[in-house]
Amino acid sequence: MPQPYLHNHVTCVAAPATWLSPPSGQLTSGADGLYVEDRRLLARLVVTVAAAEPSPLAFQRTGAASALFSSVLQHSPSTGDPTLTLSRRRLAEPTGGTETITLSNASETEITVDVAIHAATDFAGMGEVRAVRTTTRSYAPEPPDLEATTREIVEWQAPDGMSVRLQTTPPAAITTPPRADARPQAQACSGADAAAFVEGTSHAQAAPRADAHLRVDADPGPDADPGPDADPGPDADPGPDADLRADADLRADADLRADADLRADADLRADADLRADADLRADADLRADADLRADADPGPDVDADLGADAGAAATLRWRVTVPARGNWSAELRITRTDIPPIARPKRFSTLRVTADDRRLDALVRSSVQDLDALRRTEGADAYYAAGSPWYLTLFGRDALWTARLALPLGHDVAAGTLRALAARQGTRHDPATEEQPGRILHELRRADTGHALPPVYYGTVDATPLFISVLADAYRWGMPAASVRALLPNVHRAMSWLTRHDGFIAYATTGSGLTNQGWKDSDDAVQHADGRPAHGPVALSEVQAYAYRAALDAAWLLEQFPEPANDAPAAPARETEPTFAALSAPEPERNGAPTVGGDDASPASNGSSGDAPAAVPGAEKRHAARDEADDDDSDEAYDAPETAKRWREWANGLAERFRARFWTPDGYPAIALDGAGDRVDLVASNMGHLLGTGLLTPGESAAVADRLAGLRSPFGVRTVSAASAGYNFLAYHLGTVWPHDNAIALRGLVRDGHHTEASAVIAALLAAAARFDFRLPELYGGDDLPTPYPSACRPQAWAAAAGPAILTALLGLDVDIPAGRITFAPLAPSPVGAYRVRGLKVSDGELDVSVTAAGELTVHNGPIGVTFHNADGSPARIARPT
Repeated sequence: MPQPYLHNHVTCVAAPATWLSPPSGQLTSGADGLYVEDRRLLARLVVTVAAAEPSPLAFQRTGAASALFSSVLQHSPSTGDPTLTLSRRRLAEPTGGTETITLSNASETEITVDVAIHAATDFAGMGEVRAVRTTTRSYAPEPPDLEATTREIVEWQAPDGMSVRLQTTPPAAITTPPRADARPQAQACSGADAAAFVEGTSHAQAAPRADAHLRVDADPGPDADPGPDADPGPDADPGPDADLRADADLRADADLRADADLRADADLRADADLRADADLRADADLRADADLRADADPGPDVDADLGADAGAAATLRWRVTVPARGNWSAELRITRTDIPPIARPKRFSTLRVTADDRRLDALVRSSVQDLDALRRTEGADAYYAAGSPWYLTLFGRDALWTARLALPLGHDVAAGTLRALAARQGTRHDPATEEQPGRILHELRRADTGHALPPVYYGTVDATPLFISVLADAYRWGMPAASVRALLPNVHRAMSWLTRHDGFIAYATTGSGLTNQGWKDSDDAVQHADGRPAHGPVALSEVQAYAYRAALDAAWLLEQFPEPANDAPAAPARETEPTFAALSAPEPERNGAPTVGGDDASPASNGSSGDAPAAVPGAEKRHAARDEADDDDSDEAYDAPETAKRWREWANGLAERFRARFWTPDGYPAIALDGAGDRVDLVASNMGHLLGTGLLTPGESAAVADRLAGLRSPFGVRTVSAASAGYNFLAYHLGTVWPHDNAIALRGLVRDGHHTEASAVIAALLAAAARFDFRLPELYGGDDLPTPYPSACRPQAWAAAAGPAILTALLGLDVDIPAGRITFAPLAPSPVGAYRVRGLKVSDGELDVSVTAAGELTVHNGPIGVTFHNADGSPARIARPT
């Protein structure tokens, strides 16, 4: 079943909250809802006036966290013009959100109408919503005699303790409508907890269907097995530990009320309106620890994962008189109350641009707003949540790339990201989570959100080298030296993880995690040009480039900080990492095929993609030895010059092996090597990530730039060539365009001097941004429209980071605060005409520069104590004070 479609949704984000609805503003089905911490607070929010839904007119995003929806209700009988309109102003906040509805009367007479807000929740986890394991509940028309109370607050609580508060201004007449499809579902609770459970379930008053079943299961205990043939009869005394199991049919008029007496000592008697043939002793007394389940047959369309009657609803009503030419408003505030208050981070960037091509202005403005909204705080630190709605949490790779591309907004978020990941850096071997000593995590989830992977999962092959390089880049952009020094022990551990791989950095899934562990992590992402899947272990091309760059960056950091931090670890020689079978250099060969490297590494698997390598004898013993070594924080063996030299030598060796093994006879780098050592010859955008890392020679870099040009559609570089057997312009990683992928390639194109192709990529991204209202999605079709990818996140952090990344590329910006210099190599001619950039953060200051259409740059302001240079080493032009 496909994921819920999002491409027509309006999204308001204030991490960890996100609010999704169609353009009407009504929440009715699918992924619609208000979510906080990956749980749904609202699944339904429908506004009616005079018992009718308004007709939608327009919507407008008024910010990353806010939107305005407009609709019409009544028209003038004489002119046909709208006279009564409804607007909904929506604001997402970290623990919930606020919606203000306003009726506007444009007529000359007052209008009296009934206004109602129908609200409901299912408390669903985001993993359940994404996997379409939830059912949108419907509600029956309210009986005319249903009692309403006038109040301001409605409170809902899920069986697991999640709680939601709705607060209205002004107070409303509030009723709790019965659910039309209500039928009990499996939910375990003790006899002692039964009353509390029913109290927290808002729809227990709903009448079960005539075909509903009730099963009451008391825990029989270990000694209460009567045997398969036992038939005690209806009058037999089951004893205190008996299994009180009966599939009694509930009559359609069964009395199952929310106020039912289900105390720990409550009797469940035959006169409790159960059918007479129920197999349940009339005077059976439920023990306090009894396992009580109401288990109605839910039918094929109801998800039992939601728990018994999970969900809650309320209808809020006002009788309203709107004066002539006047307005009436009500506010609804929704808050998740079972989590601590979450402060909204202060505005963190004043970056802005004015250009002849106004699309650049709009894209940068939207990018800054979205990145601001996607920031999550952890104590004093912040990081970018990956994207709304599916990934509104910490993802190692995504957070690191976003922080790196968004350094023009400041180094603070990069520093916070690094600290958040360092605090969770792997310390042991755990096959269930794929944790390994020194490894940086893949993603972090709450345990109650219905996701398939473990709450803390390490199955990524690229976050660890990226961690090192982002730290080096953040230091170049002005991250304080003390903050950098504090993370050097984590650099050592990350380098130990990298250098444990003999040959190349490769991955092989355990079978329970992700099949592919690079940024293209869908099951079919790594395949040959003819469509054959790559069998693991897999060594991705871009990961080798990341590792090469990381080793050089780590060596540079050691030279910047020759004295060890207090807990800098020794760096003894490591054995190869058995969990990641390492692919060796070409020799020796067996039957013409390269073997897996390492003295005691297992032969490469020829199974399906993701097959784990065979177990290495004695691996557990060596694991323990390495774990002990990784915990060695002594400084006795710390030798910064020698360690830096060793890391550079390792990087150079990796580059030589890469050159020998990855380049195809057709003159481009393969996307990967598979477990047999064969090149996976798919022409893919991954090669763009090699640019700017130093791994390639100038000739190799030019060849890659030429191949990228062949992958480019009018709206960006496609993930794979259209000539590939597996190409589909709407396949997740086999033909779509990803803005962050383009931004990374753009960064490398500029660094390696391929300015013409860099300008073409910028033009393509700006064209795409205009098609998506300047909020670039996670991905979109690789065709010439471009077609939206229906379930793409929007906003997505690293897609939003394409905005500031374009500015870095336009300026050819090279920041080196430790050396006290900033160098510019602006694209000439400029692909956006003349432009001026203000508020670009560098160190503790801000950069203000202008560039003419011909590419001539002037510095108007900048951080103190820094010199400004052109690419040829000459001083940059400084504007004279006026």
